[in-house]
Amino acid sequence: MIICFYADLYFMLNLIINVFLLYITAYLKKQRIKVKRCLTVSVIFAVVSTYSTYIYYRGILTGVLFLTVSLLEVVFILITAYRPQGFRGFCSYFFVFIGVAVFISGVLLMIRDRFSFAVFEQNKTMSFVAVIISLSVIMLVFMLFRRMIVWQISSQKRVAAVTLFCNGKNFEIKALYDTGNQLVSPYTGEPVTIISQYIYEKAGIGRGKAPILIPYHSIGGDGLLKAYRIDGIKVEGEGIKRNILVAVSENLCVDKEIQMILNV
Repeated sequence: MIICFYADLYFMLNLIINVFLLYITAYLKKQRIKVKRCLTVSVIFAVVSTYSTYIYYRGILTGVLFLTVSLLEVVFILITAYRPQGFRGFCSYFFVFIGVAVFISGVLLMIRDRFSFAVFEQNKTMSFVAVIISLSVIMLVFMLFRRMIVWQISSQKRVAAVTLFCNGKNFEIKALYDTGNQLVSPYTGEPVTIISQYIYEKAGIGRGKAPILIPYHSIGGDGLLKAYRIDGIKVEGEGIKRNILVAVSENLCVDKEIQMILNV
């Protein structure tokens, strides 16, 4: 059987799909990627992918070796393009990248099956244009989907006026009612409210008290937060909640607008 391999077309398709995958992965991960780096990585690995596919069809590479080379390509693409921090960071990019790649492959195959197989095999220009249009539509869908997620998250948040009671004094602050704050004490199971370093110092919350260390997990990493008990808080439109456990975050609200993230 004679196989006709269009290296130029294969290279162009790989280049476009690589750029698309890198951009969408960065978009979903909220990570900026430089255009120059994105294009450079995409060109290099489009060349590698084209050559490895060519020697595979020549019978030089076995199926197992071809899959191994493809997997190594993905690993080096992610390391070169995003420079993830640590193994966990790499795995996060890897699964997003693979998920997007599988989704795109499924959509492209579905679109190809909707048309005549012979048309795609005989008319390479039409096949190329169809792939470009398909990727454009997929990108639009991803952008709309992400906007819907952002809108849903923002709708679950509201700012409330809060009175904080500590050391016999009252402090009027603004707090964010965020249903995404699911920080709880591993010792008692109670929810933990997050306060800023600024209000912690102003109210003298930690004065003369030993902190309770609360482990946290977030996209930015893991660690321990110092937590203290305060007399209570009163949220606008609600009653007083007493004996509240609050954790101090140095990264919260450096503009001093929002001083607390509620979880009560």
